[in-house]
Amino acid sequence: MYEKHLIKPTTYIWTATAHRVTLDLTLSPHWEISALFPISPINTIASDQGVCQNMAWKVFARASGLMLDEETGLQLSSLSWETRVRAAPVTSDLVPIANEFNPSNATLRDSDSVLLRVTDIISYLNSCLRALGLQAEARTLFIQYFLPAFVRNEYVALRFIPQEEYGRAAKLQINPAPDIIVRMFMIFRGVSSDELDTWKMARAQAEEPVSRWREVIGLPKDDQLKQTDRFRVLEWGGMEVLV
Repeated sequence: MYEKHLIKPTTYIWTATAHRVTLDLTLSPHWEISALFPISPINTIASDQGVCQNMAWKVFARASGLMLDEETGLQLSSLSWETRVRAAPVTSDLVPIANEFNPSNATLRDSDSVLLRVTDIISYLNSCLRALGLQAEARTLFIQYFLPAFVRNEYVALRFIPQEEYGRAAKLQINPAPDIIVRMFMIFRGVSSDELDTWKMARAQAEEPVSRWREVIGLPKDDQLKQTDRFRVLEWGGMEVLV
């Protein structure tokens, strides 16, 4: 069984010189791939945590950010994958890992989130994503994708997952290894006005500088994505936590 979530990691690649790049993605057993762009074969593999899905893209990347997918021959500006979150573990033998981001049991707390009135969320996210290094096109696509879920609510609580934790749930191996990789993944949920008393800290944290999320995610203070002479990879994504 599956719960409905909005999950759409999108990946951009910029290389100093044109060359072939392989991206190999392995998901935790809590996730199952529902769509890939471009299309690529999906494999099933066994791990200590259960049955996982794996796939790979092979692209020829250019300094402009455009890519040529070897499998389909498509010219692309980004790669993306969508998943379903399993409502229950794949097997009863799954062993919890300390500091693991578990997509099937993701949580937002007053202490680790910000709470925003829905009318303020576009401005906040635009500033936040800019601080994380996303250019205008990526910021626009991110907000547009999740906006329909945001506007169903009066308030929205959100937080970004530390890159290391997210990487264990969605392991991405890139060959050759990039000089700079930024993987930012946001989780969010709707909050009603009746719940505001339980989100006092999150409301206060929404007034703090958005640059705080760089430290939470595990990024250096300086925006390394601006270093055009380096091999850079950016992935953004998010998930709605249903309560």
